Parts: sequence; structure tokens; C-alpha cells
Amino acid sequence: MPSCAQESLLHCINELQTVKVSQQSFACVTLQVRGSNGEVINLRDLTPYCPEQSSSSQDFEQDALAVYMVVRETWESSTLLVDKEGEIRDYEDGTVQFQLSNADLQYAGMYVGDLILKDNDGRTVHTTRFFLAIEPSMDATFADLSPALTIAWIRMMVRDTCPEANYLLDELEYSDAEIMMALRNPIDEWNETSPDLGALTPRIFPWRNHHAKAAIGELLQMAGLWYLRNHLSYSAGGVSINDRDKANAYLQLAQVYKQKWADFITTKKMELNVAGGFQTLCSSYSNISAAYGYA
Repeated sequence: MPSCAQESLLHCINELQTVKVSQQSFACVTLQVRGSNGEVINLRDLTPYCPEQSSSSQDFEQDALAVYMVVRETWESSTLLVDKEGEIRDYEDGTVQFQLSNADLQYAGMYVGDLILKDNDGRTVHTTRFFLAIEPSMDATFADLSPALTIAWIRMMVRDTCPEANYLLDELEYSDAEIMMALRNPIDEWNETSPDLGALTPRIFPWRNHHAKAAIGELLQMAGLWYLRNHLSYSAGGVSINDRDKANAYLQLAQVYKQKWADFITTKKMELNVAGGFQTLCSSYSNISAAYGYA
């Protein structure tokens, strides 16, 4: 039995947990049930009742809790990718575990999920959100291949692959959760920009190069805002320290990437809209549209 995939190291406790698994594999996934502020929850202290409802809370059996994993491609998607019951491994630190099959992990991409705890009457008593990153596999069947970008791909493009390489930070600059958000936000912008040509998702977005650069723009903006909040120049022993004076450089570079992305959206949507307006015009993107289901 392979070791279980666990959530990635978090920059802070209220980040969404991110689990990375391989496409069409059998994977054991371990997660923690967390509160609204990211704190680990002792499941024996969990109750759906207010403190003053003592008589009702006495009827609640913590040991009767069941945990389920529900995963969708987007927040608003009506299609479930995963919907299965797991096992509570440790009540004290909220550890839960799920066995996922190759059918659960059929399509590579970036997904959102919930850990849902229910009592013995089937009532939901707590929910924890997380990210699921299914990494593409060369062993997947051709029909299940997708152009989805990966966390590792983006890390390579920004050279954020190991803490030792960031000698001023001594840690990775971006968490997996931040990269997941950076990959999702540009697709939301695409979908919300007129004209409406049908919604795409990170899994089926076919223009990888533009998508990757848009994600880098999002990451640079995140980092720039962080440096802006945490900039403080100081002197000690005659030496001036100003190692976080990077906000302007990051934000200016972010603007370059984001403007190129905005220009691409305008140009590409105009091209696709014109191609779709002429029944006799054979667009070079028709095969892409059919393959990824947004024709």
C-alpha cells in the first residue's frame, strides 16, 4: 500500500489545504478537518448545537460521525467528480483519510472539494474546503488527456522550486494554494469578459502559454501586495536593511503580464466570435473547440 498523499505545507493555517495526486492512479489521501480560521478541530468537541442547548447536545454522538469527500471542477459546477465516504483516523487532530480510485482521478486538472462531516441522522455538522490537483499522466488514455497546467509547471516558470534557491526567504515564495488560485483567476476573467462564448475551466483551457503567463501575473501581484504590507527599512550596527523593498518591481511586472493577458482575451475572443458568425468559415480552432467541449 503506497503512503497517503497529504496536504501541502501551508504558509499560514487559514490557507486552503492542497492535495496533489496523479491522474488515473489509485491514491490514498489524508486531510485534516479545520475550522473557519484554519485551526485543527478535535472531532470529539464538535457539536452542531449551541452551548445553551445542553439537552440536545447530550443526544449528539461524536463517535457516530461520518466523513465524506465531495469534489467539483468549479465552485458552481453541478457535476460531481468525487463523492465518497472516508474514514476518521484520529479524532483528536481531525485526521481523515480517503481511498480514491483511477475512476475518481480520470481527468487531470484543478478541482475544489469539501470534507463534509455528518452525524448518524445524516445532518451536516461541519465542512472544510480544500483543493485537489490531479497531475497529468503520460499513461492516461488519449481521450482523457487535457491541456491543464500543473503547480510544478508554474513553479518551474518562476524558478520557485526549492527553498534553498530563495536564499533571502529560505522557503518557497508561493504556496500550492496560491498557485491554484493564480491558475483559476485568469479563467474566471476569461469567462466574465464579453462576448460570452461559453464558460471554460482550467482543465480544458487550450492556450497553455497564455494561461501560464496570466497565472504568473497573478502570483506577482500577490507577492507585490505582500511586500507592500510588510516593507520596513531599518538599520543595525551601521548596516541598513531593506530586503523587502520589492513591491514596486513586483507590481509593475505583474501589470505587464496581466495587460498581455487582457490583450489576448480581447484578440482571441474577437477571432472566435467572428469565426463563429460565418457558417461557411472553417476556423482553425474548430477542432480544439470540439475536443474540449466548448464549441
